[in-house]
Amino acid sequence: MFGQIIVFLLTILPDFSANVQLYQWPRFVGLKAGRSVVLSCRNYAGQPMTGVTWKRRAASHHSGSSGAATRLMESGTVSFGEGTGSLALRRLEPENSGVYYCHFNGTEGPGSEVQVHKQRNLEAAIRRSNMKDVVIFLQALLLGIFLLIPYLCYKDKKA
Repeated sequence: MFGQIIVFLLTILPDFSANVQLYQWPRFVGLKAGRSVVLSCRNYAGQPMTGVTWKRRAASHHSGSSGAATRLMESGTVSFGEGTGSLALRRLEPENSGVYYCHFNGTEGPGSEVQVHKQRNLEAAIRRSNMKDVVIFLQALLLGIFLLIPYLCYKDKKA
């Protein structure tokens, strides 16, 4: 009798294993080239995260649509945390930018966006900043002169 009740309950209860809600973090990360990041995927039910796969959808800079998702394989720059749902990305380059999705029990996670930026030449950036400062100073000086000229001309006519 007890066994029949269990079988009955199992047949009427929904299958929760296929309806797993996932969350990922960080949701967004911006990094300089050459850096590393670890992305994590968890489920709200607290199930062990064995069998998690990851896909990356590269962001398209030329159009509003994003490209097709490609499954990630373990390599020198990509490693998976066994049973933890984590993804370690090392020595990132700008072409590694995109949205990374975890997949578990037929459910796709919300995604973690990774943006990798080239490292800039510090000396060139300082030179551009100084040049902008000079241009702003010259604009302010010219504005002051052009505001002062009508005042001086009007003052001379009154005298």
